[in-house]
Amino acid sequence: MSVFTRFIGMVITLALAGSLAGCAGAGAPASNAVPVASSQLTARAPIADRRMKCPKDNGVSARPCKVTLTASETSVMVKTEGPKGGIFVVRDAHCASKDIVTVMGSGHKWTITAGTSGGLCAVSFIEKDINGKKIGAATVGVDNEGS
Repeated sequence: MSVFTRFIGMVITLALAGSLAGCAGAGAPASNAVPVASSQLTARAPIADRRMKCPKDNGVSARPCKVTLTASETSVMVKTEGPKGGIFVVRDAHCASKDIVTVMGSGHKWTITAGTSGGLCAVSFIEKDINGKKIGAATVGVDNEGS
């Protein structure tokens, strides 16, 4: 197993653990809270994902760094950031081959679109300099809940 594959596995595991930890107290509403239907909570999940603080690697980052695709929200715009003059390339270990998601775009704007299969995967945005040397990488954890 390559270092990159282990890294992606750790990123997905940490992203899922963080999501579950954030939901730990969600079942018990506060005494003055208004009950919310579960479909409304699902619709709000992608918004919370976009507000996460995303890590940087040598100035390279992607926002949001975790996305949840649902039947009502089948695509998400991802913005990348890095040092001036770099070129981004996309690596998606098994996202496209398993038809979980596809990634299209260029420059600093990318669209992640749900495929026909549900599942979890990670998309890496790797910035390289004009000589092809890696500057840094940003990983986006994707959860396609399916249709």
